[in-house]
Amino acid sequence: MKLIDSVILITVCFLYSTGLYGALGQMKQISEKSRRLEKEISANRFIEQSFRKTCEGCLYKDLNQWQSECRNMYNLEYIAWCNAEEFMDVSYENCDDLLFYGIWELNDKKCEVYSRYSINKK
Repeated sequence: MKLIDSVILITVCFLYSTGLYGALGQMKQISEKSRRLEKEISANRFIEQSFRKTCEGCLYKDLNQWQSECRNMYNLEYIAWCNAEEFMDVSYENCDDLLFYGIWELNDKKCEVYSRYSINKK
């Protein structure tokens, strides 16, 4: 093999391995971002569904316990709930149940949920 062939082969191998290394790095970043997003979506889904189930009288005994458990479970700095009548007009034309509102911040994103809370379950 001539010297020039060896130099070309080494150069091509170096360029190929550099490109492969860069692609693997990007794949790792995408995988990590995907994992973080999956955890965030899962957490938001649980918090939302547990709020609704608590309003239905299942899962937690009341919304204070929901708030406390979710704060501890997901290390939330802010999570709150209130009767939606405190900040908006609520119609009881078709339903006698109270409308409750839940809000939390997860990874600098505000999330909120509304659910009817049966007066009979209070």
